[in-house]
Amino acid sequence: MIRTLKVAIAVILALFISASCTGKGEAQKSAKKVAAVNVRVLRVEYREIVNSYRVSGILQGVDEALVTSAISGRISILHLREGDRVAAEKVVARIDPADYRLALKKAEVVLDGKKKNFERINELYTKKAVPKAQYDVAETELKLADASLEEARLNLARTKIKSPISGETVRKYRILGDRVVPGTPLYKIVDTSMLKLVVAISEREVVHLKTNDAVKLFIDAYPKEAFEGSIRSVRFSDKPGVASFPVEIALKGHGKLKPGMVARVALHGEVFSGLMLVPTEALIERMGLYHLFVYADGHARLRQVEVGRKFGELSEIIKGLSPGEYIIPLQQSSLIDGAPVNVIDENSGKAYRGKV
Repeated sequence: MIRTLKVAIAVILALFISASCTGKGEAQKSAKKVAAVNVRVLRVEYREIVNSYRVSGILQGVDEALVTSAISGRISILHLREGDRVAAEKVVARIDPADYRLALKKAEVVLDGKKKNFERINELYTKKAVPKAQYDVAETELKLADASLEEARLNLARTKIKSPISGETVRKYRILGDRVVPGTPLYKIVDTSMLKLVVAISEREVVHLKTNDAVKLFIDAYPKEAFEGSIRSVRFSDKPGVASFPVEIALKGHGKLKPGMVARVALHGEVFSGLMLVPTEALIERMGLYHLFVYADGHARLRQVEVGRKFGELSEIIKGLSPGEYIIPLQQSSLIDGAPVNVIDENSGKAYRGKV
């Protein structure tokens, strides 16, 4: 009897404890349900967006010069090293002038002799002591000797090789003592004050570009900077079946950009109007379907939407959302369908119940 009574008391006590725990759990759940989440909201409107994209290429000099020798001879002086800057008309190399000085002296001697001969023939011709043909020969020889002297002077001057432009020496082709002939390259010099980038653009995008359009360039060597440039030319090909078109972009060198650096240019393409766009991070994907939280009457409502094109960090909503509605763009783990929310005022930073 006593044992039966103890069992009955134990059962009643267990049921009481269970009921108490259940009531406490329900109270906690209820408290969680009514606890509002602070959120920021975003008003959805139709927008216009320009489709932008980046293409990369290698920087080149707008003005480049290949410094060559105009005469034959042995290199006796090379003033520049790769990386050196040089001004226009500055002497950058020299061909041994010894042979050309000797040639000049010979030309001077020959000219002097031809002058004396012409003066003698001219005097005789005036007296009609020599025929006209002999006078013509003496005159021609004098002119040829004068031309030879000018050529000798020019060749001697050509032993001093000058840079045709101001810029930076990007390549040195020869060393001291090398023998050269006319046309032998000595240096490649690039004017780095202005550079260019040539990129290939598809026919669908190139039609949206115009000469003198401003663009921004990003150089791998300077990842935290953006450089201003402009479209210098948009060249269309007359060859059928060509899939891309060269676009040349010019930019200032700023004293630090070099030919050969990798650059990326941001270009504007097609303009899209009447788009309803939301931040891509606001979308929730579940089994291939997209949802987002819509703010309505102080609550977060999970709604299914249909997503169209993506534009960078934005996604187009083509069904399930209307202009003028508010969405909750930032996801929070505590946010569930129907949860009460407080809207954060962007000016004061305070959260208000049911206020947008």
